[in-house]
Amino acid sequence: MREIKKTNTFNGELHNIETGDKVSVNGSQEVIENYYSISKLNRKVTYMDLIESIAHIAHSSKEIKLFGYIFETLDIGNRLHINISHKAKELDVTRVIITKLLNRAVSCSFAIKEKSGVYFINPFIVKGSGFYSNANFEKVQQEWRELTFKQDLKDPVKSGLIIQAEELAKQFDLQVPISRLIDNEFFLSILSQHRSGKALSDKQIDALSKIY
Repeated sequence: MREIKKTNTFNGELHNIETGDKVSVNGSQEVIENYYSISKLNRKVTYMDLIESIAHIAHSSKEIKLFGYIFETLDIGNRLHINISHKAKELDVTRVIITKLLNRAVSCSFAIKEKSGVYFINPFIVKGSGFYSNANFEKVQQEWRELTFKQDLKDPVKSGLIIQAEELAKQFDLQVPISRLIDNEFFLSILSQHRSGKALSDKQIDALSKIY
């Protein structure tokens, strides 16, 4: 996480109604905004992620077109709000087809179903058109990571990895949330080496301390 310091300035005028006197008011206020670097949030993102997702979700040329129509409109939180019955009627397809597409999207981590009709679309694959700043989008990426981290805790295999990651982080006094560490490719490579019993070099240890 990085801190960006900004200075907000203000200029104004106070008017005394009784006396008619006017006083100019000028000032500034320093504010600090925190945000996460996109490159540090998760694995490297490439167009191949989207291509692989489409290949898993859409199994025909018709379904590829439906994929585009369904996922083209996302809100500022990268959420898809969909009434399946209405969308099926609009696109002249059955509810079953749209439901299958949505289920496949969830199964390949392209989306998380939050509740009926609301899907959180993976912000490491697709960026909605409603974002006007990287800072806001980075917050949505962090939210995605935290949600998937909670899901991983319920998986016996992944939860075991998380425990080992916590032990390694404690050993080297890494002040970084585990949810970020387990999505860092370098950290995972170091964890794999550590689990195999191989000693870490001074250079690797120094690099570990620079993860944020």
